[in-house]
Amino acid sequence: MIIHRDQMIHSDDIYNLYKNIQQEKYQRDKNQYESVELWLKELKEEKHFDTFIGDDFYFNFTFGFLSPWQKKILLESDSWCLDATHNTLNIARGLLYSIVVRHPLSGTGCPNQSSFPFSCFFSFLRFIIRVSSPKKITIDVQWCCFHVARAWLSKLKQYIKVENTLDNDRIRKRIMHAIKEMMREIRKPEFIVKLSQFIQDPEFVRIAEFMEYFQTVLS
Repeated sequence: MIIHRDQMIHSDDIYNLYKNIQQEKYQRDKNQYESVELWLKELKEEKHFDTFIGDDFYFNFTFGFLSPWQKKILLESDSWCLDATHNTLNIARGLLYSIVVRHPLSGTGCPNQSSFPFSCFFSFLRFIIRVSSPKKITIDVQWCCFHVARAWLSKLKQYIKVENTLDNDRIRKRIMHAIKEMMREIRKPEFIVKLSQFIQDPEFVRIAEFMEYFQTVLS
């Protein structure tokens, strides 16, 4: 007995069904900018959220939102943790930032505010929400360093194309070691020395394409 395709359930069918359900729940307009504006308006008017849309919204997708209960906890907290989440949407400049604070009852981390991206939102918190300057703001530095190092390694593989594989690996390791040393340096004079040594290194200079890209990033 041969079962017709229409009688079979494929994973793609489930995915498409789930996607349609999601869109019905959160999408307010086919244009994602219009959809976000309508969604924020709904949060503000119906659920009494504090919302924010940046002047550069249509360029950097800058907006944020804060619920009433989150606002209460945020106003009572003097220590924040700033967390960044990548690949949350299909806009290249879009990056989700969240403020995480310690919940006064449970003592655990509590996501408190969200923004895409975070530019200008501190002004919103200070002048609209009336949040005074917190005593401490921490970020996941090690995770940020991991992403930066991974990005440089990707460019090294792209630009450093040496016939000898061992030589290829050796040069990549030398450059990555030098870049990580600069990333870890917290003193400006020492950083400038390391940067100058990196740019003038005879072996690195021969990798013209990569060094040209490196200079472009610096500028």
